[in-house]
Amino acid sequence: MNVRTRGRLGLVCILALALCLPLSAADKLEGVSRHGQSERGTLRGLTVVVLRGTHAERGEAQGVLCAREIIAEIRDFAIPTAETGSKALTGLKGIDAYEKVIRPSMSKLRWAPRFEEELAGMLRGIQKALPAAKDRLLPELGREIDVDDLKAWNTLADWAHQGCSSFAAWGALTPDGQAVAGRNLDFPSSPGVRAAHCLMAFVPSEEGIQPTLGVSFMGMIGVITTMNQDGVFVSMNNISELVSSDKTNRIPRCLALREALEQAHSATALADVPESLRKQPILVGNNILVCRAAPRGPLAAVLEWDGQPQDQGVTLRSSEQRNGAHAIFCTNHYLDRGGTSAEAGSLGRYAAMREETGRFLAEEKQIASILEARRILARSAGPKTLHSVVVWPATRRWAVALSPGEGKPAVNEPWVEFSWTDVLPAP
Repeated sequence: MNVRTRGRLGLVCILALALCLPLSAADKLEGVSRHGQSERGTLRGLTVVVLRGTHAERGEAQGVLCAREIIAEIRDFAIPTAETGSKALTGLKGIDAYEKVIRPSMSKLRWAPRFEEELAGMLRGIQKALPAAKDRLLPELGREIDVDDLKAWNTLADWAHQGCSSFAAWGALTPDGQAVAGRNLDFPSSPGVRAAHCLMAFVPSEEGIQPTLGVSFMGMIGVITTMNQDGVFVSMNNISELVSSDKTNRIPRCLALREALEQAHSATALADVPESLRKQPILVGNNILVCRAAPRGPLAAVLEWDGQPQDQGVTLRSSEQRNGAHAIFCTNHYLDRGGTSAEAGSLGRYAAMREETGRFLAEEKQIASILEARRILARSAGPKTLHSVVVWPATRRWAVALSPGEGKPAVNEPWVEFSWTDVLPAP
């Protein structure tokens, strides 16, 4: 066999092998742009950003692929409109809150070296994507964007009040007994924030860190509504009170939750996540819904987390049980931990989800699809519901709806259904 023949046979084998391989995420995304190993595109109308490589590489890729949106978001955060009114927990408004309280606090907070690397990489990426200094300007602040601005954006959840709601159900409430979880993210919103809402996947090259897929905002490296490769899903729900006015050595809660999720395994998630969070001093209280894929046992819990001495900072709240059905709910008040006042809106949303789930039992029906899950979320949605999400951890299925504008709750918008393998390789 001569060299030319061997070469042709080799090419045929390569082509045949390629035809047998599954499609990559890039093959399923439309309108793809790339930087290094990372890409940005759309999936059934949803913007998707897939970040691969080291922390520095992922940060740079996000900066390159999302530069203009990140700058718009930070302007929107620093100079809130009358509608968004980001008074946050500062006692000030607008630029004063941002420049006199929020941004100076970045040097007091605790930033893990790997997150420092990622955010420094993001700034380099923005500079590469926008080489002209005028395009990196924050005109109201009279300067270019810098790393402290990126840090401040990643502490958004520590400053702005949220009104989120989450639930999980399993056992007799679902056809296969496996869990379904849903959440509404209600947030002070604005056009800049909405424009940068996306699916974001992180695929670390570092050993021991699991890939994650979630709904987030461009420029964020933390976790808000996210699932890891092993089928552990978490959603953050705010408790609108400061844990401490002393910001020294506190950790941005989105990043603390990222560290917990990256290490959590489905079989042990209800121990893994609280154990990780108990080591993290934070600024504000939380209800964290944790839902997992597992063959048996409790499939979800709510972690009432504030880092205070009680229960070493985290109280695990278990599900309600009725006639073989299991369900759990959380909004913006503690049930077991105490120490916070429950505002009426939170109590009402909690009761509404619980009541709607009870109707499934009374009607001897199950939460079998997005239609049933949406019924529960619709009871807790409001005019500032930015995203609504339903997940089935056992099969890694997702359904996502995004709000197109103020006063239009996401839950009432078209839902996009997809699976983990539409974005990332199979676990």
